[in-house]
Amino acid sequence: MKTGVEGSQKKYLIRWAPKCYRFKEEAFGNHAPQAPGIYVLVTHPGEPQASTLYVGLTLDTSIQEKLWQHWQGDHPGITAEIQRVPPVLYFCFVWQSDAQSDQDLCDIAWFLVEQDKPLLNIQGVIKHSGRYSDIEVKEE
Repeated sequence: MKTGVEGSQKKYLIRWAPKCYRFKEEAFGNHAPQAPGIYVLVTHPGEPQASTLYVGLTLDTSIQEKLWQHWQGDHPGITAEIQRVPPVLYFCFVWQSDAQSDQDLCDIAWFLVEQDKPLLNIQGVIKHSGRYSDIEVKEE
């Protein structure tokens, strides 16, 4: 995907968690990583009507903590929207990748937002690193 800057191309490899988990309190402590990274909020994972509603990137706290914050309403902009979607909401996360830095994670998250155009992401909030002219993300 073209970034709009001059530079070389970059291809990242990612692997999603083996399954998605219900977006509920019990699942955060049991399944969400206690590390920074990339996560998504989705409806109906694995189904034809599946939809990515939000791509999240956390660099300064864990995915587990970010999900708790969303659940508790600490991010009112998306929390209000999350409560309006179908009652069955799931989270998933990038389990493995070849990212070597926070800048790499930004590139991957930017690509996912640009590719899926999630309803709850505000365009331009997650930015690429500015290092590459083209970014590609492949799932293993």
